[in-house]
Amino acid sequence: MPKSLTTIPHETNSRTQPGLLAMRGKYKSEGYGWYWILSEMLRNQPGYKLPLREQFVWNAIVLETQCERIKIESFIRDCIDEFKLFISDGEYFWNNDLLTQAKINAEKSEKARYAALMRWHSECNAEGMQTHADGMQTHNPGMRPHNERKKASVKPKNSPQKPQTGSLFDLNNIDLININTNTSNKKDPPSKKHYAEFVTLTEEEHQKLVTQFGMDGARERIEDLNLWKGAKGKKTASDYLTILNWARREVKEHGKAPATTKSNPRTPKNEFSSIDFSKFEYHGSP
Repeated sequence: MPKSLTTIPHETNSRTQPGLLAMRGKYKSEGYGWYWILSEMLRNQPGYKLPLREQFVWNAIVLETQCERIKIESFIRDCIDEFKLFISDGEYFWNNDLLTQAKINAEKSEKARYAALMRWHSECNAEGMQTHADGMQTHNPGMRPHNERKKASVKPKNSPQKPQTGSLFDLNNIDLININTNTSNKKDPPSKKHYAEFVTLTEEEHQKLVTQFGMDGARERIEDLNLWKGAKGKKTASDYLTILNWARREVKEHGKAPATTKSNPRTPKNEFSSIDFSKFEYHGSP
């Protein structure tokens, strides 16, 4: 059954169409009923057509219309030749209104699919840009928040807007039909290792922590995060960025990062019960 047409066109004033008026003048209301029964049968056929030379088809038409074959054959012939309600090529007959409506429905469906694809692509681009901006702000604390940069970049309503040709949002340059899905050139993200029960880092991230905080400082910060995640049942998008974010908060609160040495560790071992974990609550991506 064709998927592009689920109903048949039947307006409230269909009976006043010239062809139907002429048919009703000859076959009365009984013929009007036959016409719609045949139209429904045509709608359920592949291509919306019925063969004229198949015995089983005529048996079905006789059964559906509750009419003798000679009479219904004469009716269909008149609908083709005299009233122009059906069209025939000698092998099949069909209702041209059904084909027209099917074409209209197919065009609407294609437009809806195209619009949905455009919205999806636009949302993916916007999400990617926001994620990139958040990452840049995390690595560079001196950058203004994204919403402040957006307010500062707002132009007056009357200022002309220059089209962004070739930009990420230039949908004119996007081939929405042949979107390249080849991912063979994409590199796999570096694998992460467990440096504690609940903390995973790549080797590069761990080395950066060691370089920035020293071996003892990196280990203690990993232990702090591990205890916090285990005690709170929390998850983070990136353990590495979470540690950096905590270090940035310490700088803001204390003016400088606390010294980390063997004799004066930043957080005494076996004394984690005294830590105020509420200040380490995770609220989204670091």
